[in-house]
Amino acid sequence: MSNRRRVLIGLTFIALLAAVAVLLREHASLKVLVHHETKLRETIAANSLNSWLFGFGVYFLASLIPGTGGKSIIFGWLFGLWPAVLMVDGALTLAALAQFLISRYLIRDVLESRFAAHVDRLNRHLERDGPFYLLQIRMAHAPFTLINYVSGALRVPTSTFWWTTQIGLLPGIIVFVFAGTRLPTLRELSEHGPTRLLDPWLIAGLLLTAALPVLIRKLTRTLRPARRSHSQNAVHFGARYPDADGGDDA
Repeated sequence: MSNRRRVLIGLTFIALLAAVAVLLREHASLKVLVHHETKLRETIAANSLNSWLFGFGVYFLASLIPGTGGKSIIFGWLFGLWPAVLMVDGALTLAALAQFLISRYLIRDVLESRFAAHVDRLNRHLERDGPFYLLQIRMAHAPFTLINYVSGALRVPTSTFWWTTQIGLLPGIIVFVFAGTRLPTLRELSEHGPTRLLDPWLIAGLLLTAALPVLIRKLTRTLRPARRSHSQNAVHFGARYPDADGGDDA
């Protein structure tokens, strides 16, 4: 792809993000949602599938804009636990893939040249821990947009980025969507903030999602020597008995 085309696509993408940010601020801010919350609930109840599809699109576009956190709580209140979990996880993953591909095909060279030391360090982590490194980062609630763009410059297949994002975001999404289902009204969220939702169960859920990466890391480090030992034994066995897996391939 020529540099001119890259610049054109990049400017188009930035213009799209700016337009989406303006539309969201004018038509989908928390203040606007609070004003129309009763009507929104009635519309979703009357047209559940169309409302879900529209919500998916809105969530996807909002996820492309950095700094638009707290959406999963609102959508949990609007749509309920499992419809909102499915929507949020799918829309977030799709937005992450969009940013990942933009980074890989438009600004990868810039990231590799300006942040070479950081990119090399992250690539070494990937070589050592494999896909579980990205999975751990997602479960640890690392900055969403930053991880998407940085991953585009790493030696990670698109399919690996996709499934680690889809699975890694899920525990935190469930916790925050569940918190949204416990809201009596959006006005309470607007007036008191998300801290009003904190209780022992929610705190325990957040602590559990933060602990998952540590548990996964310990598990992978435990299993890795076992796999290495198994591979070495297989090599020794094959060297000692070269015809052991012999001629029954038919």
